[in-house]
Amino acid sequence: MLRTLILPAVERPYLMVEIVATLYHLTVLPAEFGDDALEAVARAQVQANRLAACLVLGERRVLAIDAEGIERPETEVPFRLFGHWISAAVTRRLRTARPLPPTDEVLRRQTSLEAAIKEYPARRAEVLRQRGMLPSADFVVGDLTKGGRDATPDAMRPLPSLKCSPVGRPTVYLTDSASAPTAGSGRGSASIRTRSSGAR
Repeated sequence: MLRTLILPAVERPYLMVEIVATLYHLTVLPAEFGDDALEAVARAQVQANRLAACLVLGERRVLAIDAEGIERPETEVPFRLFGHWISAAVTRRLRTARPLPPTDEVLRRQTSLEAAIKEYPARRAEVLRQRGMLPSADFVVGDLTKGGRDATPDAMRPLPSLKCSPVGRPTVYLTDSASAPTAGSGRGSASIRTRSSGAR
């Protein structure tokens, strides 16, 4: 829906960066820049953020650059979920690799973009209501597994004791004394033991 509800309000040229699938950052670029200068801005942005981006130069004139810097010409923004109703857009959240001149023309177009982004949730909700598919909540959740990792030794250190049960599941004793692993073993203490149901 970004294609129909936001992009018509954004005058070219502009740069679109895919933060995660369904979340996109839009940057208004100076119209007085030539194609070479605009492409340099886009390349520098991809190199700085390591995120895929699309430089929209004109009608059916798009330069797509993936996170590795590989470029290809396109006739429209090729992001897979760009047209999906769950997609959302933001602006003024990513700094450009180098400052851009804040001309009156850029500020005017930026104001129009911000107004379109602000109105987008209500306009999208109305379209979905007309289609009979209004979602239960008007927000976007990205990939919740991003950045996931195993605990480091420093993260594990605060636990007084970490053992493994016979079936490989952890048994954690939250007490200073491994000899008293049952709940309520000492006055004023809260000793807790968790064990696998397969352990005897």
